[in-house]
Amino acid sequence: MLSISFLVRDYRKNLGLTQSELAQISKISLPNIQKIEAGRGNPSFSTLTALLEALGLSISIQFAPVDWDLLAACGAPLLATKKSNLPAPSSQQLLKALRSACLEMKNHTHGTDPRKLEIIQALLLAIRSYYPSFYRLNIHPSPLFLGFFPKKLTGRIIQLKRQSAARLSAFL
Repeated sequence: MLSISFLVRDYRKNLGLTQSELAQISKISLPNIQKIEAGRGNPSFSTLTALLEALGLSISIQFAPVDWDLLAACGAPLLATKKSNLPAPSSQQLLKALRSACLEMKNHTHGTDPRKLEIIQALLLAIRSYYPSFYRLNIHPSPLFLGFFPKKLTGRIIQLKRQSAARLSAFL
């Protein structure tokens, strides 16, 4: 992962700018630019935005892609996943993957894939049914997960819930 200090310094040098010239263009003080490039600065969002704009760059915030293989290893009943020799995932990895999947589905503008929705619903139901203390501590307090519990249980969701429960037993 590229650090801000290297990014600013490399782009500045590639543009043929000195630190003083960048300070004038960006309206950020020279000592602040020196600290940022040295890796000692902790720029505010507005400072970082002004600095990057002066370099012809912009900040973009995006959702991280969902790791469905990790979700499968965490208990999501997915059939088409690669077998892995990795150790069982941690409960924190499960929560991170669940959050990522729910955020993607909640913010997806083209609608949610019904199969993925059923998989997440089954996984959440399995956690609530078989691991109530984990559910109370980690799932229940988060409003993100509320919309992902099914309003009506179908045979498919019940079957997927059983598969999830079997996989969750490896690490929860």
